[in-house]
Amino acid sequence: MEIRKIYIQAIMIMMAGFLCACGGKKQEEFSLSGAIEGGEEPSLAESREDNDKNGRWEKGYDLPVDEDERKEAEADLRAALELTGDIYQEADKGDASNVVLSEEVLIQLKEKLKTMGMPITGSEPYQVMENWQEMERFLQDAGVGKAGTVLLYRIHGDGGIGRFQYQYDGKLCMCWQQI
Repeated sequence: MEIRKIYIQAIMIMMAGFLCACGGKKQEEFSLSGAIEGGEEPSLAESREDNDKNGRWEKGYDLPVDEDERKEAEADLRAALELTGDIYQEADKGDASNVVLSEEVLIQLKEKLKTMGMPITGSEPYQVMENWQEMERFLQDAGVGKAGTVLLYRIHGDGGIGRFQYQYDGKLCMCWQQI
């Protein structure tokens, strides 16, 4: 009988601890005012996404791109793709669905794009940046508070080309990317 009482007490203590642990978590508050009035309240996930987006914008990430800048970026990337199209078509891509080009082909692509005069690098670690002088000038100017903009092109392992635009307005450095 004594052992049975000890087991029952132990089980009661464990259940109380479990209930206290679960009860300590706060439930998210939901507003039903919009549902009652026929309006539509944003879901909790949507409002968190909006908060994340606003926080990222404040830091200078994922900024909205102006229509003219987007068209300019697309034209620049089309020109870069046309310039490197012959190398990409002749490259051995294998039979895999996710293409990874050889290092030699990536170097050829980078050498061809370097003729555009823009800073360009590969996506692999420790890649040498070609036309680095323009990026260096931008960074030095930003270091002394001078506003400016620079473009950086990046060759990805699958042969894709990324275009990053860095802009410094004297206070905040912003970057956005078009691929």
